[in-house]
Amino acid sequence: MQVIWIVLGYLVLIISQVYQLHVLLIGLVSIAFAWIQNYFIRNFLGCCVFWFLLSLAWLGIFGYHLPLLAFILLFLIHFTHFLSKKARELMTIDSKEMLLAEIISIPIVAVYVLAFNEFNWV
Repeated sequence: MQVIWIVLGYLVLIISQVYQLHVLLIGLVSIAFAWIQNYFIRNFLGCCVFWFLLSLAWLGIFGYHLPLLAFILLFLIHFTHFLSKKARELMTIDSKEMLLAEIISIPIVAVYVLAFNEFNWV
């Protein structure tokens, strides 16, 4: 039964990434840093807080922090989206900065979870 929940968790994570549903939540978290004038720094801090909170939510649901495989999948989804020529042509400058902030924040949160918490691979 635990395997079904883990697969379901990964599916929800991938679907939210493909359809960019998480960007709404990151935007809401970034509002807390509205006093920062630099858009990139504000989104970077919002992304770091969001991915850390997502790792804590995963801990609450499954009993362990967001696994390394999930961080790798998240990073690869964002990185391939960033490298896509069609996507880059359709994105505004603000969208590109948001995507770059996510690409940088995901490994930072992964290293934090690896260094200071237990780390599961799958």
